[in-house]
Amino acid sequence: MNTYTIFCRQSNGQGTTWISTVEGETVEEAKKEALFHCSWDWGYESTEGIVVIGVAEGVVNIIEWEDLE
Repeated sequence: MNTYTIFCRQSNGQGTTWISTVEGETVEEAKKEALFHCSWDWGYESTEGIVVIGVAEGVVNIIEWEDLE
């Protein structure tokens, strides 16, 4: 399994950015896993309305993040 840091947002651009590390055999598998975890963390019943906006290889240590509207 490969480790990726995934960035997700609501598809309408509202809200904050979800950032977490997931594992997958491929980038596409990791993105699907991330969408599931993001929807769970946000209390959504499905992944509809959530998009992946970024993928980084490995574990990324985010020191500071500020969402700009």
